[in-house]
Amino acid sequence: MRFIRLLQLSVLLILLSGCSFRGLDFSAVQRSDELRNISVPVDYSLAANWVVCETTSDFEADIFIAYPTIVSHKDHAFMDWSDQRSCERAYRYIPVMAGAFTGVGRIFVPFYRQTEYRRAIKAVKENNMVLETIAPGIEDLRNAFRFYLKHFNKNRPFILFGHSQGAMALLEVMRSELKDEQIRKRLVAAYLIGYPKMPKDFAPDNHLRLAKGSFDTGVIITWNSVAEKGEEDTFTGGNYYCINPLNWRTDDLAASEKYSRGAVFWNKDGSLTEAIPNFCTAQIDMERGALVVRPAEEYRDHPFFDDAKGSLHAADIFLFYRNITENAKLRIKAFFKR
Repeated sequence: MRFIRLLQLSVLLILLSGCSFRGLDFSAVQRSDELRNISVPVDYSLAANWVVCETTSDFEADIFIAYPTIVSHKDHAFMDWSDQRSCERAYRYIPVMAGAFTGVGRIFVPFYRQTEYRRAIKAVKENNMVLETIAPGIEDLRNAFRFYLKHFNKNRPFILFGHSQGAMALLEVMRSELKDEQIRKRLVAAYLIGYPKMPKDFAPDNHLRLAKGSFDTGVIITWNSVAEKGEEDTFTGGNYYCINPLNWRTDDLAASEKYSRGAVFWNKDGSLTEAIPNFCTAQIDMERGALVVRPAEEYRDHPFFDDAKGSLHAADIFLFYRNITENAKLRIKAFFKR
C-alpha cells in the first residue's frame, strides 16, 4: 500500500508541476528491498525513480541535477525513496534547488542512493575513502545520466548542477562519461557548488576544465561560502579552486553588493522568500580556497547574519540564487555563439 501511495504522490506532483515524464513507465515502482540492495541497479525507465523529468518544453538546453545530502538515518546507509519521509523530503527540497534554473532549461532530477548524512560527513571530515563511501550514488547517477542521454537529450546542450554530495558524485560522472568528445562538446557548464576542496588540476583527466570567467563553456564552476568570522571548515582550507559568483573571477578582487542579483531564504512553510538584491558582498580568500561572504550595509542586521559563523555551506546556492540563473543563461548564449 505504501508503494501505491508514493506512486500516487509522484503522479500528483508531476501533474502539478507540469512535467511530462513522457517515455517513462508509470505502471510499477521498485521495492524497498531492491533499493536498499545496492547490487540491484535502479531502473530509470520507471517514473517513480525520477523527482523531475521535464521531457517536453521549448527550451534550447537541459539541466541535469544531483541533489545534496537530504537524508539522515542511523540504520540505513543509503537513501531509499520508497520510504515516504525520504520521498517527501526530496519533493520539498529539490524543486526549490532547481528553481535557480527557472526559465533556463528542461529539468531532469533522478533519485539516487546517496549516502546518508552521518556517514557522508564523517568521510569528508576525516578525508577517508569519501568516493568509496558515496560509490552507490555515483553509480546510480552515472546510469541515470546515460539513460537521460539515450532517451531524452537528443543532442541538446546540457548543464550539470549539483551541490555538496551531489557535486562530488557528478564530478565522478564527468570523469567517465565526458571522455566521449561527442558528449563533452554538448556541456554548457557544470555547476558543482559546495564541492569540498576542489583541485586546480584534474590530471590525468585532462578533458575536465575549470571556469575562468563568466561565459566560458564546457567548464566546472564551484565555490564554498564562509562567514568573515569563524574557524576553517570541512569544505575549505588550502590552495583550492574557487570562483566568485558575483563577479565570476578567480582572483581575490572583492565584488560589492551591487553585483548581488538576489538571495533567497526559507519561509517557515518551506517556500522561498522573494529574491533580495544587493544582499551581500563576496571575496575569495586565496589561502583557504573559500568565498568570504559579508552583509551589505543595508542587511547587516538581517537574521541570516545573526548566526553566520564559519561555513555557510547550506546557503551556497541560496545566497547567489539569481546570479546562478543569470549566469546560466549567459553561458547558454555563449555556447550557441561559439
